[in-house]
Amino acid sequence: MAASGRNLNQINSGEFAESRIGNFLNDLRDNFAGPVVVDMFCYLRLYTELALRAKGVLMMRPFLLMTRKDLWQLYVLEGHD
Repeated sequence: MAASGRNLNQINSGEFAESRIGNFLNDLRDNFAGPVVVDMFCYLRLYTELALRAKGVLMMRPFLLMTRKDLWQLYVLEGHD
């Protein structure tokens, strides 16, 4: 999950061009038309965003199955009582 988050931060900050994957996409410009490389970049960004969301949902799954009693016990254990 950390790698996906790091990749997404690089994409959004503009640091992506200096990364290993960014260098690979730069090399692809020699073999593919510009719009194709842009589509690859957009696909990579979308895939990374969706992967992060999916991992977040999977991490929340145990909490979604908790009963009201389980949530109350967790609340008490955390010292909120």
